[in-house]
Amino acid sequence: MVYARVNDINNMIAAVEAEVVSTREPIGRRELGWRVIAAMRKVPREEFVAEELPPFAFDNPSLTMGYSKTISQPYIVVLMTDLLEPDEDDRVLEVGTGSGYQVAVLSLLVEKVYSIKIVKELSQQVCARLKK
Repeated sequence: MVYARVNDINNMIAAVEAEVVSTREPIGRRELGWRVIAAMRKVPREEFVAEELPPFAFDNPSLTMGYSKTISQPYIVVLMTDLLEPDEDDRVLEVGTGSGYQVAVLSLLVEKVYSIKIVKELSQQVCARLKK
């Protein structure tokens, strides 16, 4: 199972890097920062998707979370995080917690992450995921 997860993560990162290559002009990046990629490799994305979606957790499109909300596609998460250029002593406010995946990635890169979620049920799910 560990091997399968590593393979899934490698495929996800490869898909994200391919998308960076195809969008390098508009995003102004030739490659992504190693710290952001390393953080994405550590966060168990499969823990942040809806119960029935873990087989699709490492695919590059966004996925539904219920309540008309989605977990952003890995490319968008890595791009937003990379463009932020986070430093270890930064404090970040994320508005719209979503599944908590972005919070988890950021938490490995900065000193403190604050996040706001308006859907109570999803907020409770995110708190449970992040504690786990």
